[in-house]
Amino acid sequence: MRLASGSTTKRFGVRAASALVFSFALAACPGGSGKGPGGGVKPVAGGEVVVAYPYEPTTLNPFVFGGDNPPTRDLVRPLMPALYKLGPKGTRVPWLLASEPARADVGGTPFSVRLRLRADAVWSDGEPITASDIRFTWQAVVRSPAIASRDGYDRLTDIVVEAPKIARLVFREPFARWRDLFSAGLGVLPSHSLVKADISKALGRAWPVSGGPYLLRAWTPGLEMIFERNPNAWGSKPLLDRIRVQFVSDPVTALQLFKAHRTDVIAPCACVDFKRRASEALSGSKVTTDRGGTWLGLFLDVRGGPLADIRVRRALAMALDRPEIVEGLVRDEGAFLDTPSAGDPTRTSASFSRYAYAPAEAEKLLDSAGWKSTGKSSTRRRKAGQALTFTVASVGNDELVNRIVRAMNTQASSVAFDMNLVGLDSDLLWGSWLSGARFDAALLIERDPPGGSLRARFGVSGPHNISGLADAKLRGLLDAADRTLDDASPAVDAPFARVAELAPVIPLFRLDAIVAARPEVHEVAASAAADGFLWNIEKWWIEGGTEPGPAAS
Repeated sequence: MRLASGSTTKRFGVRAASALVFSFALAACPGGSGKGPGGGVKPVAGGEVVVAYPYEPTTLNPFVFGGDNPPTRDLVRPLMPALYKLGPKGTRVPWLLASEPARADVGGTPFSVRLRLRADAVWSDGEPITASDIRFTWQAVVRSPAIASRDGYDRLTDIVVEAPKIARLVFREPFARWRDLFSAGLGVLPSHSLVKADISKALGRAWPVSGGPYLLRAWTPGLEMIFERNPNAWGSKPLLDRIRVQFVSDPVTALQLFKAHRTDVIAPCACVDFKRRASEALSGSKVTTDRGGTWLGLFLDVRGGPLADIRVRRALAMALDRPEIVEGLVRDEGAFLDTPSAGDPTRTSASFSRYAYAPAEAEKLLDSAGWKSTGKSSTRRRKAGQALTFTVASVGNDELVNRIVRAMNTQASSVAFDMNLVGLDSDLLWGSWLSGARFDAALLIERDPPGGSLRARFGVSGPHNISGLADAKLRGLLDAADRTLDDASPAVDAPFARVAELAPVIPLFRLDAIVAARPEVHEVAASAAADGFLWNIEKWWIEGGTEPGPAAS
């Protein structure tokens, strides 16, 4: 058993920490009471909020590999309009849509959905957001190279522009997850700004225009991103002048800056005992939590090496006491997950219950697969001279994840698995590592849309299918589930059982999204759903803000 740090932790070192503490004074210290009649607090426009965020994104394009992860989708949410907005407990409300499609607008042969967009929805340059933008986005996703997943978008045969603000989605067959399209961490692209661009190469460092409440003004690598109010914001007008998202990968530093009033909000992180620590860091701080679509699992590369053998993957699952790990380490900041998706918190499928903790059975499986122990006291197994060893990568500064991966390492070693643990920066892990030759396994935090991501992760080829699984039976089951418009049908649960049988991932637990805000900052609310903690950023405000001056141009 080996433990290799392999850490390339470069984010938020001494230079960046000093810059935060000494250079960025809190721009929104209380300068006015903001109190309304009767002593109540009423919203005040203006001011700046500083957010400590644990990850720096690899790219700002949520459609490509490296951007199909929580960091990118969190930070693109203020820029990218979507049909629906997802909030705490998986609530879904129309955002770009003028209203939920009527019953008469959904169905027929071929199956189609008519969408009516808000009349006031415009891009930050004043151009209307139209049905043509929806059609352009679909075509970009299905035609551009290097798209991480075309799941769902590949079920469309056409998007008919019936009017500037009316689009009709036309599918080959009934499609149960149509509400997840152009939503759930993704959205609609500006056709007038990107018409000549290869979408797979665009949006890496900046967005030409915004369709959300804020504009991205600057991105200083290793330090921060600055968002400013969109002067042409539609719907609920944003109240803050500016939001600084500063990359603070170390939770101890984040809590120290919060306590010193150098940051106003701490974004969700995989931290140990974070609710208590955040509450105690600053008197009167507001800590909110949400449990839902965010989860953690051990993803396995099934294309080569020892993990290509299904018996080895099953043995690894049985060598891990997953409930004990969750009870002992996660405690009340998450919940045990026995299925490979967390999109719908109401689903109770326990597809991975077949892998109860059984190290003796795991040993038998490894023996049958030809992985023999080299002696009674040996911690190694070998097959044809090859050791049963593989690398497990994770984000190096995620406290909770690192405790879990070490516990897994200890348990797996009891049946002579040799796990080499490597801690990486988030952008490196989600960038070149998962797509490179060094990837064997990774402990990843994922965030699912309400309809789940089984097909994107395991049913279609492409970078989003991290494990590289290709299984015709699973694809058939996923297709049948998507055609089934009845949530109670057994066909909906059938793909979960097949994924468990193949074991390309070992699910562990739903991870609570926990956000801490200073007492003077209002409307900050944690969300574990696909849109992340900035889901309602336009409503955030800070006491002491001033009436907004001229809008940023």
